[in-house]
Amino acid sequence: MDRLISLEQSNLVPIRIEPGLKGVGELTLRNVMYTMPVAFRLQPMNKARYTVKPQSGVISPLATLTVEITYVLPPGVSLPETYPHCEDSFLLHSVVVPGATIKDPSSTFDAVPNDWFTTKKKQVFIDSAIKIMFVGSPILARLVKDGSMDEIREVLEKSNPAWNPADSVDSHGRSLLHIAIAQCRPDIVQLLLEFEPDIELQSRTGSSPLEAAVGSGEALIVELLLARRARTERSETSNWGPIHLAAGNGHMDILRLLLLKGANVDSLTKDGYTISEKAIRVNYLSTVRTTVLDIVTIGISGMFIFFAVRIEVELVQLAQARERGIVRPFISREAEAAKQGEVEYLKKKDCRVLNDCRNATLLGKCFSLREATQLHSQVVRYGLIADAQLGATLLDVYAKTGCLDSTEKVFDEMSNRDIASWNVSIAGLAQGDQPIEAVFI
Repeated sequence: MDRLISLEQSNLVPIRIEPGLKGVGELTLRNVMYTMPVAFRLQPMNKARYTVKPQSGVISPLATLTVEITYVLPPGVSLPETYPHCEDSFLLHSVVVPGATIKDPSSTFDAVPNDWFTTKKKQVFIDSAIKIMFVGSPILARLVKDGSMDEIREVLEKSNPAWNPADSVDSHGRSLLHIAIAQCRPDIVQLLLEFEPDIELQSRTGSSPLEAAVGSGEALIVELLLARRARTERSETSNWGPIHLAAGNGHMDILRLLLLKGANVDSLTKDGYTISEKAIRVNYLSTVRTTVLDIVTIGISGMFIFFAVRIEVELVQLAQARERGIVRPFISREAEAAKQGEVEYLKKKDCRVLNDCRNATLLGKCFSLREATQLHSQVVRYGLIADAQLGATLLDVYAKTGCLDSTEKVFDEMSNRDIASWNVSIAGLAQGDQPIEAVFI
């Protein structure tokens, strides 16, 4: 026999380190003797750092006893010198004590005389296999920041699930997911997600992990979080939601992911801006394209000039509506209206000619210059030139026909120019033969 006491579940003792709390771990000792009680004594080699309770006792045959090991951090220090593993060792002495009086049926915490563990009269077994491993929030936060994949996994596996170790936060209030995102480490994010953290856990600044990933432009991390059903809505305490961050920072690939996951394009920032307005405020201008979320670039100083935002979002919506049979071409609707003699409704701001014109252009209908001129005359005839939305549509029609002079003329005639009007004008110049003017408009 090489030992009297076995260590359960293993010889590795996880000690949890948390700010403001004692660093405590537990070790279970089992008497492997069938008929004899066994006395034990557990001593740390570094007595200035560790305390053991109980340090000695008697264990009944085949019974177990749990020992509490406390680690004492030096004042002003938040982490041990080495982590998660350390070289500190313990000596476990055990000896058979046939005549020992046991007050408790399973064990006794009475101090055991030191002479019981001398080798003069008895065979004393000494076990030095006990090892310490530090776990807890500051340990995990540091490991994530250092990018230590294997040690992160080991600490998470050795931690008690009741602690929710994957939801640990650092001293700045950042969750492990936030730290991994800041380090641009999708591999660590994927590892953390295996341990089911709260993917909506906000940092001290109020941002969710998804918002942090979108703001950092980490498309792969965004995809991982969306696969775990991360909410695409703006967090209550955040200024910008995921879709605003994607549009405002020009992350079109991420914007595509959010849209495909059903992000609400009409959601507002905390200060009340929509996605297109927020994009404009940070100098990323949307332009009309026939493909969803396309990016228009001009090779001036290697800069991205245009980013498709609002128009592309509307293309997604219109494509979905077209599949449901809701949207019909402008010409057919206009002809039907003419047959019915319904002229008065054209004078309303939200009239069908406005919607049909917009829908026709957004769905990629190609107008000839003649049709563009006819549309222009209708707008003037019904006094709709002051309508900014219809004016933007007319600008787009002229731009697509390549008639930039007429585009500029309509733009100059407009008394109310909104974001869409500016976008279409700039896009027309950029896609035509006047890219330099588009930059300085």
